[in-house]
Amino acid sequence: MDIFREEKTINPGKIGGYLITLLLFSLVLFFILKITKKMPDSWNYFHILILSAIINYLGFLIKEQFNK
Repeated sequence: MDIFREEKTINPGKIGGYLITLLLFSLVLFFILKITKKMPDSWNYFHILILSAIINYLGFLIKEQFNK
């Protein structure tokens, strides 16, 4: 038993907040890229959502790497 390691439990509120924030951020980014015409014409909201999720996941991996 390691007293310094915290228990990792799944919190549904935290996951729901993460998903809502991801959707809102992707929506705002989509409109900004669409208005400034910086997005390829063939892309849609789903592409921006996947791109945002990948960037967020990379940030999570970097955070976990430094917390070891």
